[in-house]
Amino acid sequence: MAAVSLAMQTIRSHLSDVTCCDFGKNFTLASGSSDKSVRAWEWSPGHGYREVAFSPIGHHTYGVTDARFSPQGTMLATSSIDGCTVLWNIRTGCKIHHFVQPSGNAVRVCRFTPDSTQLVTGGDDGTVCFWNLAHRSLVRTIKAHEETVQALSVSPDSSFVASGCSQGILHIHDIDDGTLLATQDGAHDMGITAADFSPVPSNTRPGVKKVLLLATCGHDHLIRLWNVLVYKSRVLLETAKTLLGHSSTVLCVRFDPSGTHLASGGLDKTLRVWEVGSTKCIRVLEGHDRYVTSCSFSRDGSLLASGSNDKSVKLWDIFGRVTLESVLVPAAASGLSAEFNHGKLVEERSASEIKLLQKIDCGVAVNFCHFAPGSNNVLAAATGEKFVKIWQQESSGRFREATYSPIEAHRYSVNKVEFSPDGSQLSSCSLDGSASLWNAENGQRSNPSLQSSGAGVRTCRFSPCGRMVVTGGDDERALVWSIPDGTAIQVMEGHTEAVTCAAFSPDSKLLATGDLVGSMRIWVMQKSNKPCSIQVVESAHDLGVQTCDFSPSRGSNDGGHYSLASGGNDALVKLWALKFVPGGCSQISLSRTFIGHGGTVTSVRFSLSGQLLGSAASDKTARIWNVYQGECLFVLELHSSIVTSCAFSSDGSLVATGSLDKSVIIWEMPRDLLVRNQAEESLRGRRGRVEDWTSKDITRWLTWIDLPQIPFLRYQHLTGNDILNSTIQTLASVFELDGEAHLRELEKQLFWLKHENVGSIEDISNVPHELLCPITQEIFREPIICADGFCYERAAIDEWFLSGKVSSPMTNLDMTNTAYVPNIKLRAQICSHLYGEP
Repeated sequence: MAAVSLAMQTIRSHLSDVTCCDFGKNFTLASGSSDKSVRAWEWSPGHGYREVAFSPIGHHTYGVTDARFSPQGTMLATSSIDGCTVLWNIRTGCKIHHFVQPSGNAVRVCRFTPDSTQLVTGGDDGTVCFWNLAHRSLVRTIKAHEETVQALSVSPDSSFVASGCSQGILHIHDIDDGTLLATQDGAHDMGITAADFSPVPSNTRPGVKKVLLLATCGHDHLIRLWNVLVYKSRVLLETAKTLLGHSSTVLCVRFDPSGTHLASGGLDKTLRVWEVGSTKCIRVLEGHDRYVTSCSFSRDGSLLASGSNDKSVKLWDIFGRVTLESVLVPAAASGLSAEFNHGKLVEERSASEIKLLQKIDCGVAVNFCHFAPGSNNVLAAATGEKFVKIWQQESSGRFREATYSPIEAHRYSVNKVEFSPDGSQLSSCSLDGSASLWNAENGQRSNPSLQSSGAGVRTCRFSPCGRMVVTGGDDERALVWSIPDGTAIQVMEGHTEAVTCAAFSPDSKLLATGDLVGSMRIWVMQKSNKPCSIQVVESAHDLGVQTCDFSPSRGSNDGGHYSLASGGNDALVKLWALKFVPGGCSQISLSRTFIGHGGTVTSVRFSLSGQLLGSAASDKTARIWNVYQGECLFVLELHSSIVTSCAFSSDGSLVATGSLDKSVIIWEMPRDLLVRNQAEESLRGRRGRVEDWTSKDITRWLTWIDLPQIPFLRYQHLTGNDILNSTIQTLASVFELDGEAHLRELEKQLFWLKHENVGSIEDISNVPHELLCPITQEIFREPIICADGFCYERAAIDEWFLSGKVSSPMTNLDMTNTAYVPNIKLRAQICSHLYGEP
């Protein structure tokens, strides 16, 4: 017989039924009601939960249906029957943004992705909407169900979303492109009411990449546990267990943070707590007078909150660890109302306009421009004569021509220039029929010219891996050259007019080329010298394709999915979705057309994040587009002739445009947009389980280790499993480390990494306060030092910036900049405290 518990505290503030409740960081609590209000609460020792000064946070025009804190607890999302989902700053109560469901129908459920970069909503129209939080824009809408979507949950790795509807159909979708991966009809008779992914993946099986555990509930009185089996090229749903106990409809289901317990509530007026491993009901919580609509565990799993149709929120001490006298939040932690001063909300200032930074008079027409990678901004331009010009940014922010500029690169007009991925080399091509490589530091020629047939060369691009350069031109061919030896390794033939543009995919596996007829071809980069054209788009642009570029963003090439932008003589910018399976089928489809230019589109370039797209045209303008929404954010109009090119700096803070009016103009992007973009990119790069690591994740791990800088080429072949299973001696050999001190440091870091990978939740009661993040009041994992001099958890400060704030969480003063550096010493201190020494 399961034990019966009494509620520790009952909160009665809402005027109607409580429809939702959720815990955030620092034991903060939010609730929503059919009375249209959203209320926030914080813990006070001796009193329990008290409503914060700015609560109720705000009102929807109709009843609130759902409320969820962001993963790091800096934002709160609430949805409503009014068709809106509102994003709130939970420290001030200010509204950040409101998202309107495209159909205008009621929104029943909203969920943040665990990486904090997207918000997913579903409702009465059967659609699931994905919203980008950096740009506050709709990424995509999928018609997931024919009936009301009542259940949503995002997998802990932010890869999949589960949706359930009132017909009882359960779907698993790919979160990057919305593809339906698995489905289960009749998951619950008469409809699914809620769903929740376990935050902890299950044990893997032979041949299965990962196993995710999903809980659902419905009108059939049942709770079902499902195994979501993720294979290399497919996803399967498998019924794992069925939990029996409720005597009526089950309305809510939530895992605790450890994934070991599950809570549920329903029309029988009870909450039940289940042990996931044994499926035993270990608690029956009675006390609500009417049905239980919602439940949520605190972030440490010690408290359970429930909302009910009886207008109350109840707090339950499940395991006997908490009383009203307990000090749950350290005294030094700032409360939710820290920025609510004397009834006046503190508003952060926002600069949302693009600004002119500098106009450079080149004295000659500019055909192309490109920024070097890295934080030290260097800009190159191809000119209408035979020169390549180089500018370097000074500490004042202004650009000054380099001492070795101009470079006499060719005999005739230079068409294109591009820096190599590591910024060490510069490629150029010309009407004189040659392409050349240059040392980017001194302007000296790196090797002999890359000669083709002698016909004019219109384009040259480095591959992202840095080992290839493609050229294309008037001989209707594209050639791929090996770097650094400069030998031609592949010849692409098939175009019937001059090849005007080329671009490599972000993984260097595919190549796109376009020509003056208007066709575009996609090629597979094979080891043999016989390239394979897998797709031909005959009429990509009327009258000719002038430019193309692959999106470099994360997810663009996951599972063979790519985004490709192109521009042409038809004044259009087009975005193409490309799917490629090695050895299998491939397809390309037009996903969006950007309309706005009044002349030939001469250049398109993605920002490094892939969220923005720049375009230049013969109408004397350049434009910056929101990729997800197709919206033109900015029109750059200061040139007096054809704008030939546009380029983003590597950090996205600057945009350069070149023109036949003999000038290069450098524009400064809005700070708030830049900060949100950088935060999103950082959050997307959050490291997951070590078993799933790629070489990029290893690069990030190495930044937190007190070792000499290790070149990427030494370990680019390593995976997370290699790190876990290799000996110290093997890894030291790969990293080329010598010396007893370096070996000891590597041994210690591997010891800590294996303990961190377990992902256990620690009791912070005996942890020194200096080892806790001031935002989350949780133990640091990746402590960083910000411009305000304080340390924060990296993901927490990223989410803080993503919410639109550029002020210090500790002082509330504007930060001079939002850059930060790893606190290696503090991380070592934390790991030593938690795990000891090897």
